[in-house]
Amino acid sequence: MHAQRKRSVVVLAAVGAATGVLAGGIVGANLPPGGKSVDELHRVLAKAPMEYVADVPSGGGLPRRAIFLQRADGYVCLWDAPSAGSLTRQGGCNLESDPLGGAEMFVSLSFDGGPTTRDISDARIVGLASRRVVRVAIEMSDGSRRVVSLTRARGGFRDLAVFGFRARGSDLRLGTVPTAVVALDADGRELQRQATGLSG
Repeated sequence: MHAQRKRSVVVLAAVGAATGVLAGGIVGANLPPGGKSVDELHRVLAKAPMEYVADVPSGGGLPRRAIFLQRADGYVCLWDAPSAGSLTRQGGCNLESDPLGGAEMFVSLSFDGGPTTRDISDARIVGLASRRVVRVAIEMSDGSRRVVSLTRARGGFRDLAVFGFRARGSDLRLGTVPTAVVALDADGRELQRQATGLSG
């Protein structure tokens, strides 16, 4: 696995009511000196347009979710939301100069329900990936792997790909949850692994 640089500046955000994510505002981590405050960035994000990229896979009668990208005042943000105008969105932001935060992919997990894994009713993963990433696999708590498709971003994001994953209802009812996201290159080599923090 390639070492990750530690200079990423990430803003984790969730607007609206949701469980399994930070809710009700924006929480900043290591915002650059002299940059905007968390409150200022929140106001900028509220006004900047969001660009639809792809749908998050649906199933089991769950409401539609989609992947959106947003550029705002030097940041690039990745969102999982029902629509471009929705106030219920989860995701995060990195600096526009380093949208992957020094890594091969930038991943956001959202889930509804809990606190135990068997009480989770919906679990979604959205992510951004570099050109080196050819496949993304989701590792599940039962030891299985689910390969997800990549969609090339458009406009000013052409060097990036996006992906989305939604856990099957049948898996969640058994307490089977996504435990890690793995980025693979064209030869199947692991470029990056990111734990979700969930365990079966």
